[in-house]
Amino acid sequence: IVAKLDAVFTEIDREVQNTNEIINLSNTNLKKIIDDKTKGNDNWIEFKVKDLGIVKTGNTPKSSEKENYGSEIPFVKPPHFNSDGSITITDVGLSKKGSKLSRSAPANSVLMVCIGATIGKVGINNIDVCFNQQINSVTSSDKFDPELIYWQMRGKRFQNDVIQNAGQATLPIINKSKWQNLSIFLPESLNEQIEIRTLLRKINTETENFINNKLQKIQNLNALKTAILKKALLQSEAA
Repeated sequence: IVAKLDAVFTEIDREVQNTNEIINLSNTNLKKIIDDKTKGNDNWIEFKVKDLGIVKTGNTPKSSEKENYGSEIPFVKPPHFNSDGSITITDVGLSKKGSKLSRSAPANSVLMVCIGATIGKVGINNIDVCFNQQINSVTSSDKFDPELIYWQMRGKRFQNDVIQNAGQATLPIINKSKWQNLSIFLPESLNEQIEIRTLLRKINTETENFINNKLQKIQNLNALKTAILKKALLQSEAA
């Protein structure tokens, strides 16, 4: 019985490993596609992040002063960033007083985590928010599509630039000065920007759905492994 279980579990573990490799490859391919679709051509213009609009670094009001916190203004922190670029805030925000002691980003700003283990996480806020000191933001002018800026920041090239400028310290950090001088490449036409980001959104959705299906497969395989072991134990006890 033990030999048979070992054989079955080995096969399940192998399938789980193969599925994880497929997920990793899908994420890598998505970054390559983003780079390919945003590298542009000779007609595209190279900008620095600071050329796109207003750049800020966040700030956290004193937590010891309880009146700084409430539900009036959402307060973004690194755990709030989702893989699809959205930002979900589930915990306490700031009061109006607290928001004046922080820094704000109007809706459709691009925010990026610029310190720590999750450096490079990037998203777009769909409402006005404040954010903490681990995050930099850029609020672009109406000449630029913020979602295309987001996609380019998610690409491998920009992510590598962030890491290279963050240094090799135990706690990686890229400050506002370095971050705002990183390069972004965009076509001059706003319509072309919107067309490209619409395509990238579609590709990302398809990739996310594919990965979620593979994650469900892993979950099912692990559940199967547990069920087989439980059945084997029951049969052993009955014997």
